[in-house]
Amino acid sequence: MIIVQEVLIVLNGVFKEDTQKYKKLIDKFDTIIAVDGGYKFLKKFVKREPDILIGDFDSIDRDSKLLNNFTGEIFEFPSDKDKTDGELSVDYCVKNNLNNISFIGATGGRIDQQFGNILLLEYAFDSNIEAEIIEPGLKIGLTDNKKKIVNKEGHTLSLFSVTDKVLIKSLQGCKYELKEYWLNRASSRGISNIINSKQAVIEVESGRLLYFICEKC
Repeated sequence: MIIVQEVLIVLNGVFKEDTQKYKKLIDKFDTIIAVDGGYKFLKKFVKREPDILIGDFDSIDRDSKLLNNFTGEIFEFPSDKDKTDGELSVDYCVKNNLNNISFIGATGGRIDQQFGNILLLEYAFDSNIEAEIIEPGLKIGLTDNKKKIVNKEGHTLSLFSVTDKVLIKSLQGCKYELKEYWLNRASSRGISNIINSKQAVIEVESGRLLYFICEKC
């Protein structure tokens, strides 16, 4: 049996919810990568040490007391570089055959950074890595096949094409169901559906579909 190692990447985002909600999510993971300032949130508020720290340390002093007694691996990069620290964390996963990752701390703050963090899903996808963004009450992911959504009844489901268009073979378990529907990249047709079953299923026949599952949108 193949054991899939699930990895959490903590980005330097804005953590708006109660820290206990984040702790509950973070404690599900055995392997944690902190990206630059994401380390401060882990250390100060969640009281959790990451296994790996990656970044240029523009958000955390390399000689900070926070790093005292840190025993994990540190990968430091120059501030003048062609990739974000988030992309570098995905590169690390590629090199180490870690193909199931979740990002946290990807939302909040500057809108351009949020958009860039969402694009990390495509960056991971292109590297054959299964990835999701998770926050309390929120999941964002990408699929080009079949996606089952379990125990999210009452949540809002929004769908967007990240290719020119997506052929949704079927969408079941929602207030508005679809069958053999072409969703164009510029269309807002997929926004604000409601999951009304214990299990919703999205089947994509062609293209890439970005999904948002939101408890309180």
